[in-house]
Amino acid sequence: MKKISLLLLIAVVAMLSSCGTSLDISYDYDRNADFTKYSTFALAEWNEENSKLVDEFTKNRILNAMRSEFVKRGFTEVNDNPDIMLDFFLVTDTETYTTAYTSHMGGYGGWGGYGGWYGGYGGYGGGMGYSNTQFVEHEKLLGTIVMDVYDERTKKLVWQGLAKGEINGSNRPTESGINSLISKVYYKFPIRKK
Repeated sequence: MKKISLLLLIAVVAMLSSCGTSLDISYDYDRNADFTKYSTFALAEWNEENSKLVDEFTKNRILNAMRSEFVKRGFTEVNDNPDIMLDFFLVTDTETYTTAYTSHMGGYGGWGGYGGWYGGYGGYGGGMGYSNTQFVEHEKLLGTIVMDVYDERTKKLVWQGLAKGEINGSNRPTESGINSLISKVYYKFPIRKK
């Protein structure tokens, strides 16, 4: 994974928070965890690697959206001894792919022969054509938002949600866009909104 500039990160969050962009949202969780025993949460200390990529407005909007998702599920935010800890990471990666472009130059056509009772003449065949194929390498920048939920007592990861998509814009993420994105990532969290 490589680091990108603030402008590109704003593009990541804007891209991921826009409704028109195709996102790959996935999640996984510990099948042995009893999510019904959790009632309190805290936000993990902000990872400074994220601060290289996220401005203060976007950071606060992300944290507030995470808070809101768990309050709507009946959790209480506490400063000490939470049941679960919520964490957030943003990572980027460049994917390379190749496109082939082929152009064809046709040959010339032949002409038919003539026939007769005793055989005939077969005529001339067509001329040879040729094709030219060019291979062009492209790069696309992918952004992934990772939302982790840890059992604070055991310090084990119990749930993880991911939103991944291509970065193709530089619009500033809106508050409603961020809220929508975070809601989509937490949609399959085992404790539903009330």
